[in-house]
Amino acid sequence: MAVARKSLEERIADEQKRRDAADRKLRDLKARQAGYERKADTRRKIVLGAMLVDQAQNGSTDAAIMVEHLISLLTKENDKAMFEGWSWEAGSKKE
Repeated sequence: MAVARKSLEERIADEQKRRDAADRKLRDLKARQAGYERKADTRRKIVLGAMLVDQAQNGSTDAAIMVEHLISLLTKENDKAMFEGWSWEAGSKKE
């Protein structure tokens, strides 16, 4: 019994489906990679900030100056509000 061959249009449609599936998979992988990169970037910022504050709290004059300078550079009101009354010296409220 002979097997019926697909028409050219059917073969094109099949290949288009495969291409669409591959495009979706590639897009998903790129999105996952971007997510990992954002998380790593955020983690680096947290670690560096924590190290800077720790150094300032442990007597590093350069770190203390840097902490104060960075706080003074804040422009967003909600960011500034996070540091109102905060002291890097003890990580608590200023008296």
